[in-house]
Amino acid sequence: MEQYAVEKIALGNLIEEHTKYEQGSLYEVHFELNPCPSVGWSRAFNEAWEQHIYMSKRRAMVQNGELVITCVLDDLAEHKRELEKVIASTNDAIEVKSRKRRELDKKQQATDAEHAKKIRAAAEALKGK
Repeated sequence: MEQYAVEKIALGNLIEEHTKYEQGSLYEVHFELNPCPSVGWSRAFNEAWEQHIYMSKRRAMVQNGELVITCVLDDLAEHKRELEKVIASTNDAIEVKSRKRRELDKKQQATDAEHAKKIRAAAEALKGK
């Protein structure tokens, strides 16, 4: 895999065996994330979710490669739509970051090559003296 390749993360199925009753009408609902996200992607999602606003927003986070939200089961479809929006924006943000890193690395490689060329020229000049 290329060093800069960025895999898009997608919301997978509800994981029934990990989902559990919390209290009142709330459940801790676990979803698969495919492929399993990196720590950096997980942090980016968690930060983006904190900033995301909608009327019936609930606590959610990526932990241990799963997306976990505490909510009323009857409202799950609405929360799933919102989670997918934040997943998409996190994917986009990670892609932009990767592209910028790739551009910076290319510039650094060009600079390094230019310095190596100057060093080689200086070494050749000293051989003749």
